[in-house]
Amino acid sequence: QNLNIENSKLYWVLIFCKDGIDTALAYKQFDLMQKINTGKNSQVKSQVKDTQETLIKALAKNNPNLVSLNLHNDFNQVALYMNPKLAKTFKTGKNCGALAAMVCGSGSTVALLAKNATHAHKLQNAMRDSGYNAIKVFSPAPKPKIFIK
Repeated sequence: QNLNIENSKLYWVLIFCKDGIDTALAYKQFDLMQKINTGKNSQVKSQVKDTQETLIKALAKNNPNLVSLNLHNDFNQVALYMNPKLAKTFKTGKNCGALAAMVCGSGSTVALLAKNATHAHKLQNAMRDSGYNAIKVFSPAPKPKIFIK
């Protein structure tokens, strides 16, 4: 099945955190947390697969509300554990109207999903007014395609 997301555009506000997380240490912590949760892995893998399929369909429909319900980053839990201040960033973003908040990569940046370009501009300003270093961006890059077998 070919789901074309070429016309899909999502608007984000990126928050650059002052207290970065060392990527190598984040991976070590991730591995440790995975070992602790080993018994839950098969159920989690099934849920992630369902979420991925729903996310791809939401992207194809260009529906940021549905996208927000299906965003997942395995490092959210690790980043929040290693830098508890990120919880405040997530909460402030949600209070300022973000549809979703998640870490980028291992957690030095937080991505806030907006409804549209206008909302992203307002969200950026609200986060800046709250003391955060925020910029608005959009995704994806031109002409992406996802192929599902």
